[in-house]
Amino acid sequence: MDVHGGLEIGVNDMQCHLNLPISHLEKNTKDIQNAEVVLVDTNMNEDTVLLVLEKAINVKWTIVEPISAEKSKKILHKNILPMISILKPNDDQLDDLFNLFSHKYNVDTSSLDREKMSQEEQFVFKAKVLFDISDRISEEYGCVNKLVYVLVTCGPRGIRLITRNPLKHYHLPVKKIDDVVSANGAGDTFLGAFISGLLHYGSQDELSRISSAIRTASKCS
Repeated sequence: MDVHGGLEIGVNDMQCHLNLPISHLEKNTKDIQNAEVVLVDTNMNEDTVLLVLEKAINVKWTIVEPISAEKSKKILHKNILPMISILKPNDDQLDDLFNLFSHKYNVDTSSLDREKMSQEEQFVFKAKVLFDISDRISEEYGCVNKLVYVLVTCGPRGIRLITRNPLKHYHLPVKKIDDVVSANGAGDTFLGAFISGLLHYGSQDELSRISSAIRTASKCS
């Protein structure tokens, strides 16, 4: 970073996340515990993800991004799922997580009729399965269940937010753009703007704060 906070050099090596020293996390425990938002992605190994989330147990906003289908499997590890307050997959990753958790916890998914159910009903169905399994895991491990939002980015089809209590679905369409040169970095931009919105709209009630942050992020990505 330069003196103005601008990026001068970036290292695109996701493997380095797998070698993040535990001593580094231990040294920065207070920073994690005192943060307003903690964002974790599944480039890190399972135990590191869990350790960060354990240290952030009292942080209101713990956000996890699955990154990819293969890396989504890491969220199956122990009690990671209930340690997340906002799960932020894209629509494909939501399918992967739904299938992985349904299989592991023997959930009957025969009532999911993709031909007869609307898109909204399908998103709600999948999110509810994750909410319910998160309850089961929290009981099994005797830990708090923080999972209350599933925030799904669907590219040109907009953004979906499913809330746990009450179980509701919100859809934010996005403006169609025809002259996109590259979508690289769009996901990171969305998350950065979303977190900025969470911090900025702190005076609003929780759902309004989330909604305002999503609108801010959709305009920036």
